[in-house]
Amino acid sequence: MTGHIRNYGADPYGWYKPPGGYYTADDLLFPVLARNDRLGPKEVVLGVRAGGAAAAVVKDRVRQRRTIEFTLGGLPLAAIWDDRLATARVLRRRDGRPADFFDVMWFAWYAFYPDTEVIE
Repeated sequence: MTGHIRNYGADPYGWYKPPGGYYTADDLLFPVLARNDRLGPKEVVLGVRAGGAAAAVVKDRVRQRRTIEFTLGGLPLAAIWDDRLATARVLRRRDGRPADFFDVMWFAWYAFYPDTEVIE
């Protein structure tokens, strides 16, 4: 119990849950500023910002390849799969500190960063 009205033990989106429902269909609940078909709209990417640039790292590719090294805004980065947490992290290659990143669906990331680089 958190003392807040929201029940953190339940999925707030209900029918969002995979393998069916919202996650598997391409339709969206609301209109977005811009769309791009390079990836499926609900493909999960790691949205990364560095040196004034933006990139979308395809999260499933990180899981498959374990590590993807890239440079963004002049900053050498690495997306690394973490088996213990079953997720990926983006770290600065120079010092291992976390980069500015988060999990996001492609349609949402692209709507705000249409000039984004896609890293697969």
